Amino acid sequence: MATIAAGIRRTWFVWAAVFSAVTVVGFLIFVPGKPSGRFSEPGIACIGIAYYEFKDGKMLLVVPDDKPRIIGTVSKRDDRWEMTAPKGEVLILRCTFFTLKTGSADGTWSNTYSRYFWFSDYLESARGKLK
Repeated sequence: MATIAAGIRRTWFVWAAVFSAVTVVGFLIFVPGKPSGRFSEPGIACIGIAYYEFKDGKMLLVVPDDKPRIIGTVSKRDDRWEMTAPKGEVLILRCTFFTLKTGSADGTWSNTYSRYFWFSDYLESARGKLK
């Protein structure tokens, strides 16, 4: 009788762990938050990795061997994050733990960028050595 109860407890524990893991991963993937950190921009740099960085309320474009350029200022307006460029263009930002999406005010999403992690430089250099 005791082994049956232990088996049932173990089963409930496994299901609770699986449910918790799925909930955490879903939260990281789907729940938007404040734009922060770095996001890869693979279409710009020829050598190294260019990325967007959110710092001190600004969105910066960082390109290897160059100084960071201010792309615009970031602010929250009407429950959504917006980036306003120096010329007045406005982009809507949707940031999760893994991605950054940019779009226009009419709700169409134009670009998706992956988060730039600390090991991204290592992966890029390893990919270059394999070619």
